[in-house]
Amino acid sequence: QVEMSCQAFVFRFPLGLGRSNLFRKRVTVLKSSSNPDDSSNSTTPLFVVEVPVDRQARGWTLLKADVERLTSGIRHRGRRAFLRYDRDAITRYYDHRPWVILWRLAEVGIPLIWWYALYVLQQWRVSRASSSAESSRMMSQFAQDLLRIIIRMGSIPVKIGQALASRPDVVTNPEFMAELEKLQDSVGSFDSRVAKRIMEQELGRSLDEVFSELTDEPIASASLGQVYRGRLRKTGEEVAIKVQRPDIAYEAGIDVYLLRLFAGVVKTQLKLRSDLPSIAEEFAKRIFCEIDYNMEAQNCARFHDLYADLDGVCVPLPKLDYTTRYVLTLDWIEGIREPWGDDSLRLINIGIQCTLRQLLDAGFFHADPHGGNLLRTVDGQLAYLDFGMMSELDQQKRYDLISSIVHFINRDYPLLARDLERLEFFPTGTNYNEVVPMLEKAIGDSTQGGGASNLSFARLASNMASIARASPIRLPPYYSLVIRSLTILEGIALKVDPNFKIVDSAYPYVSRRFLEDESPELRRALSEVLVDQRVRRLRWKRLNSLIAASSAAPGSWGASSSPGGLSPETVEPLLKFFLSGKGAFLQDVLINELVEMLDAMQLDVASRISERSRGFLPPPIEHPDQSELENARLVWKGLRKMAPEIPASILGGRISLLRRPESLVSPSQLKQEVVLDVVRQVTGEIANRNSKRFWRSIFIRLDQLLAEEVV
Repeated sequence: QVEMSCQAFVFRFPLGLGRSNLFRKRVTVLKSSSNPDDSSNSTTPLFVVEVPVDRQARGWTLLKADVERLTSGIRHRGRRAFLRYDRDAITRYYDHRPWVILWRLAEVGIPLIWWYALYVLQQWRVSRASSSAESSRMMSQFAQDLLRIIIRMGSIPVKIGQALASRPDVVTNPEFMAELEKLQDSVGSFDSRVAKRIMEQELGRSLDEVFSELTDEPIASASLGQVYRGRLRKTGEEVAIKVQRPDIAYEAGIDVYLLRLFAGVVKTQLKLRSDLPSIAEEFAKRIFCEIDYNMEAQNCARFHDLYADLDGVCVPLPKLDYTTRYVLTLDWIEGIREPWGDDSLRLINIGIQCTLRQLLDAGFFHADPHGGNLLRTVDGQLAYLDFGMMSELDQQKRYDLISSIVHFINRDYPLLARDLERLEFFPTGTNYNEVVPMLEKAIGDSTQGGGASNLSFARLASNMASIARASPIRLPPYYSLVIRSLTILEGIALKVDPNFKIVDSAYPYVSRRFLEDESPELRRALSEVLVDQRVRRLRWKRLNSLIAASSAAPGSWGASSSPGGLSPETVEPLLKFFLSGKGAFLQDVLINELVEMLDAMQLDVASRISERSRGFLPPPIEHPDQSELENARLVWKGLRKMAPEIPASILGGRISLLRRPESLVSPSQLKQEVVLDVVRQVTGEIANRNSKRFWRSIFIRLDQLLAEEVV
């Protein structure tokens, strides 16, 4: 009876699965994920079992196993060590263990509530402090207390604190900001003897066999692990070795369970349209990716392949032979963390250009580029570290992001609303008449009533979240990671320059991509931006702004100071754009513009001839458009300057103007047909206009003669 009762107790009330002890043999439970969205490796064990139940055990053996299992459950307060994210499995486990949830809530809530109560009660003491130094000392003490509470809470609260440490516009108190910044690389280390036993267990050899040099203590500690500096005995390469904290797997499962639980409650109680549970789930997937160092090594290698060739960017390579789930070995990079003094803005601009390439080119992006994950190398490069929290955007979303940025710059709110619909910010078929005024208000507040270059990403994110309750707008899951990667960089820059504008750094890259990408989606979007569809005329101001921005250095462009119509500085890049073939899709509109310029020129010539003949030859019945004359003058000047390049441009790029296979004609015939095709269309339109003016002048003259006869 005793044996049966113990066995029943173990199966009916499983309090936990024991410490993730890496120093002895473990038993793992393999289970295929029931979650179709599970992005982790399905062959990875779902969770760790250290004291399995032996159904054949009897007597003392069974009792000993029961005691070990009970002790393990008490030590970990009933938590299970999940190794990969399985929403259904985690939910099933904790739904039946309310006491485990209540214990975790008490761990997190009681210290925070107590700290906040003391903070509120002591505010009057701070306000009555005898000096600013005394006030600063008291606030610093409260900040240190909060830091200790966050560290004791575990990895997810630390992640939130790290994000806040990069937002001086959110955390305005300097004492609190100084303490939160310690979360980026000084979370507090665990025993180095434990860490080194983990290394030996995972690498399968003694440390002396693997490393010729290894620091006794960690050189940095973060939310998920701590880092040692060493040198590989086999190759002599200097490396960084990151060792995972032993109990992370126990914390991650219950914390993401609570995160999803609270996300659902908040969505229901506040009646938000944003899918907060999906956002929480996206964050949960990233957390479980971070605690698998094999996956982080793969992310690092992929990030290196995609972006290490960028000017000013440095990415370490993983040492896969010395990497396991719990130990990650990378190239050692010598450098310093921010602040970087006078070099800060240059490095942040490099970071923004790299982030834009991640978001808009490859789609594979670093979702956690806080100050602790960025270094200035000894040769002035920007080094990226920590590749656990990564995400990816598909190609269509990248195109829609580019299009939305340009529509935002030009304040095309109806087109911006359509882009946001494609980006899943609101359901298909939403009435744009309801959305557009809200967008105008949110963006206007984010730019503080100024131009697009005044945009604050943090304020825009806050405004979008606030209007989500009163509108069809919903925040898609990937949005939180995209905006996080941008707001963190913006926050680092704001520490150095309070007037930093991220759009000034981003728009030149976006403009170049918008003008040069030949994908049908972006060609169509570019046509919408540049062509007034009602009159089929080119919007010279917008085109000139795009050309000027695309040739500007990062950080030197400002939307408020962008040129209007054609200017001497941009006419040559404009002509190169058209003649290179990149502007071939605008052929019909360009012919219309050419007709307008030539028409203005002939009217001007006719007016001058009439003046010279002292009225002998009648003046034209219409006056020339002076802006078109100025455009014609600038274009003619640019064409004369580019004369040697034009034939090659026509042959190289304008071939696509002919809507026929290239193989049917020779290059010389092709050149002639291109020129003749344009000449025929232009001369035909000019002749048509002159014909209409001729008959109008005849009828006007007849009306005048009839009027004279009546008189």
